Amino acid sequence: MLGLSWEFRTYHTARVIRDVIEAKNTDELGLSQIAIEPGKPVMTASPSPAVGECIFAFFQFETKLGRGRGIVNLTATDNSGAHWKAFTMYTCLQELKGCEERARDRRPRGLEKGETKNWLDKRQETESMESAEPTVIVIGAGQGGLNLAARLGTLDILTLVIERNPRVGDNWRNRYKSYLPRTRFLIEGLFFMIPFGTTICLICPSLKTGLFSLPKVSSAALINANKR
Repeated sequence: MLGLSWEFRTYHTARVIRDVIEAKNTDELGLSQIAIEPGKPVMTASPSPAVGECIFAFFQFETKLGRGRGIVNLTATDNSGAHWKAFTMYTCLQELKGCEERARDRRPRGLEKGETKNWLDKRQETESMESAEPTVIVIGAGQGGLNLAARLGTLDILTLVIERNPRVGDNWRNRYKSYLPRTRFLIEGLFFMIPFGTTICLICPSLKTGLFSLPKVSSAALINANKR
């Protein structure tokens, strides 16, 4: 997905995939640094009885434009297990070089020299769009829209989310009364789950800390004594 071109395409047969890689891997693209992804174990699994046991491996790669990840599914060509071929291979561009997410060692410092406004004043200006125009407008504050806006935010791209409901989350409140997601992966997939501490600024202002404390009451199912 976007690893070798800007087109969303699926290719079939080894010959077609080989021809596509050879055609797309130009000097401008520069596919390189293909290696097994560190920390991701190579494992065996059987996706279906018809396919049998397969080897799954995660890999990473680079181009001159960005960095990507992929997964390859190898299956044996015969019962001897001496020869294997790729049954499926998936690639996905993760980031563009020069436009990396502001996370981990790239996260914002939170306090810049010469600043005269506190965090809350700057936040209110951003929310009202007084001093800037949004680069991207997202229609709908459902989980898809919020995920996209959060991802763009880590790229330092000013994004405005427009929602027709009175409150964010009303699309779930008003539609589902007793729906219970059963798996952790579904819950995490609904929202842009970022490991704690990877994107928050190094120096977090007290006003920002106080604002983050409010949703903690709901997300952690705490009891707010002020509302009792």
